[in-house]
Amino acid sequence: RAVGSSANINKPLTYLNTAVAESFQVLADKVEAGEKLEDVVRGFFKQHNRVIFNGDGYSQEWVDEAAKRGLPNLTGTVEALGELTSKKNLDLFENMGVLNEVEVKANQAIFYEEYNTQIRIEVETLSRMIRTGIIPAVLKDMALVKDSGAPKSVVDKLNKEKQVNLDGLVKEQDALSTLVKKLDDSEPELSEEAKYLREKVIPKMGDVRKYADALEMVVDNKLWPYPTYAKILTGHH
Repeated sequence: RAVGSSANINKPLTYLNTAVAESFQVLADKVEAGEKLEDVVRGFFKQHNRVIFNGDGYSQEWVDEAAKRGLPNLTGTVEALGELTSKKNLDLFENMGVLNEVEVKANQAIFYEEYNTQIRIEVETLSRMIRTGIIPAVLKDMALVKDSGAPKSVVDKLNKEKQVNLDGLVKEQDALSTLVKKLDDSEPELSEEAKYLREKVIPKMGDVRKYADALEMVVDNKLWPYPTYAKILTGHH
């Protein structure tokens, strides 16, 4: 699959080629020891055919089927990075003369640092957008509605929904800031920081976004500080 413009394929390509090279080496060793090529290939197929799935590889069906077959399913970056230094992988790189243990662990540390930095940038960006853009826009919108001269019942109804979502937004944003501060104060190892960001911070970012999305639907478009989904989807027409 194609990767983003900021990504580099050299590392994953190195890992894949190393694994493939080891497989060819195992095959060659068996053939050179006197086994027939057809028998070796047939044996490989019988040994590893549980990885073959001819259905939709993106479906829940394959997730369930893989679990039945006892296949690993790493659902995120953090989980995958943790496996990079498993004994099986360390032995692979060492035996193939590609990377030694120190180099594999250095690669892992770099990956963790890149992941942690990226998530922290996203957290800071989200927090800044909420504090300096969305909250002021909502307050201004509510003030304009209040001073619009509309009947009090209409004003109260319109602003009540905004106030509920604004309260939720502020609460979740404060919770997000608390989580980040707790992380900073603990000074964890790179792997622990990545796990914390994945399990605690990213879900909380989703909670913040839920209220921001709700407010986008009720605040005056002219006051909303960022491109709305409608503008993004239809603005080029």
